Amino acid sequence: WRGNFHCQLCKDKIILTEQALELHLKSKAHLKNEKRFQHAKEIGVDAYVKECQEKLEDMQRRKEKRKEREEKYKAKKKEKLEKRRQEREKEGLPARFKGKELASKLTDKQIEIRKQKFQEKKARRLARKEAAAAGLPAPDAAPAKQKRRGDKGKGKGKASGKGADAQQEGNGAEKTQSKKRRAEADEPVEKAKKSKRGKEEAADGPEAGKGKRREGKGEDAPEKEKKSKRREELAEEAPEKEKRSKRREAAEEAPEKDKKSKRREEAAKEAPKKEKKVKRIEEAAEEAPKKENKNKRRED
Repeated sequence: WRGNFHCQLCKDKIILTEQALELHLKSKAHLKNEKRFQHAKEIGVDAYVKECQEKLEDMQRRKEKRKEREEKYKAKKKEKLEKRRQEREKEGLPARFKGKELASKLTDKQIEIRKQKFQEKKARRLARKEAAAAGLPAPDAAPAKQKRRGDKGKGKGKASGKGADAQQEGNGAEKTQSKKRRAEADEPVEKAKKSKRGKEEAADGPEAGKGKRREGKGEDAPEKEKKSKRREELAEEAPEKEKRSKRREAAEEAPEKDKKSKRREEAAKEAPKKEKKVKRIEEAAEEAPKKENKNKRRED
């Protein structure tokens, strides 16, 4: 084998270092193989081989059932499409138009027919909802749906049959018991509240109770007045706040203005010096040809 270590249960695994060996021994795949090996030891090799063959047969059956379901579904889909195509041919419509194009080419009779179909569909939905609220089975296609659910549960390994029904009944009983306990715990508090209200109304009369309720609703009126006053005060203070903000901005801009003014003053002071330099440069430029002539004469 390749590597420094070899696992007899996981023969395809390549292990090069001790760290890799420790990780492999803790891995799920190795632990599964260990459980299978111990199970085969306990049962025996022949029984373990039979179990494996039975599992393979079950897998093949499930695959065949899935294929059958898919074929049935495809056949139903084709039938629906053919029915729709035939209906459109009867109505004189093309089979591929959708949405606005189809609606623009419908006649009044065709629109009425479609409306009737929609109303029938709506009535079926309402009947299903009412049946579900009353705890009755749905009037349309209920047994077929139940069969499909049972098949799905078997394929995925979920609880189905009597065990699932028993679990559902147990969960429902627990929920009802918890609701009853909460109601029993809240009963004395509600009774005390009702007795207090009855005593107060008996002492003050029925009209006094109504007046208190109205007062309870009108307790929010002073708070609303306070809020309106605050809004008015804020509206009055708004222009003052704007003036303050402008002053602050002016105060912040003041040092920058001082700096600019200082630079202008310095530039004004340096201006005559610059003018003098310019005059000197011009005079030097005017005297340059005279100096050249003098030098030429000296050389001659």
